[in-house]
Amino acid sequence: MSMIDQKPYAATSRRAAMLGLAASALALPHIARAAPRRVRFGHNGAVDSHFGRGGQEFADAVAADPVIGSVLKIEIVGNGQLGDELFMMAGCTKGTVDGALIGGAVISTAMPEIGLLSAPYIFRDVAHARATLDGPIGTEFIELSRAKNLPVLAWGENGLVHLTSNVAVRTVAELRGLKLRVPPSPMVLNGMRALGADAAPLAFGLLRGALQSGEFQAQQNSIAIVESAKLHELQKYLSLTGHIYDAMGFIASADLLEDLNEAQRAALTSCARKGAVVTRQVADVAAKDGLGRLRSLGMTIIEDVDLAGFRAAARPYIESLQPTFGADRVKSLLGSAA
Repeated sequence: MSMIDQKPYAATSRRAAMLGLAASALALPHIARAAPRRVRFGHNGAVDSHFGRGGQEFADAVAADPVIGSVLKIEIVGNGQLGDELFMMAGCTKGTVDGALIGGAVISTAMPEIGLLSAPYIFRDVAHARATLDGPIGTEFIELSRAKNLPVLAWGENGLVHLTSNVAVRTVAELRGLKLRVPPSPMVLNGMRALGADAAPLAFGLLRGALQSGEFQAQQNSIAIVESAKLHELQKYLSLTGHIYDAMGFIASADLLEDLNEAQRAALTSCARKGAVVTRQVADVAAKDGLGRLRSLGMTIIEDVDLAGFRAAARPYIESLQPTFGADRVKSLLGSAA
């Protein structure tokens, strides 16, 4: 039996040994909670970020749902109050965190199989990335997440990642040697080093301090994050490199899902998909309108980036991933990105 074929939410959770009469009673349809159970989903973004707004849509959808609304009350906790993304993700696996909205690059540290999606310039554009996640590959990875005891309910969007810096970057040559902060993702780290950056991983919550101290000269994030985190206060230039598409996983702990029956899990998943749609909508608006706001705040937007040069520089690295991720898959994504 393959990992994906294993029964989801099985004996890997901390409560598995305690299941018995109590769990059986919980599953009975005539047993109802006196009040909805309060659960907390964390994220690292601001309240008005795509993380915060997508999470709130998820919570509101749960509250309004006739199946799950009487069972769960979702509280969205932002600004890293439940810990950084690695901590929250580990908590979901252990059952100490109910759920979290986590960037795809960080999810790949626990699910290396999805790391290919965070390779630089693997996607043609945002539409290509969304179609991939909404298609068979995205479904396959959701099934895999269950086997990994890190169930993804839906794929939202962190966004198309661009570069901010204190020196202008238009070409690959200008990226070389630049001290660049990246998320704690081996794929992103190695990809940016392959492009010549002096890249190092750092948790998002430590980013402002690292930029202020000069530990890093540059960082990478979506326009929505650049704006909501007020990175214009610390970085002069925003180069529209669009080098990585970062998904967002709406993750629930396996323990939480074990406490729900099949209909309730389906309802929770449906509500998460509604939240995921909002993350994409907010990212679209930020991409359209956020640049003007950042420009008005004094940030210099570099639009004449040598994208062809960046793509060409990334190609050997992507092709080197074939032994790890499968030649057919890598070639398929590259072909559709051409």
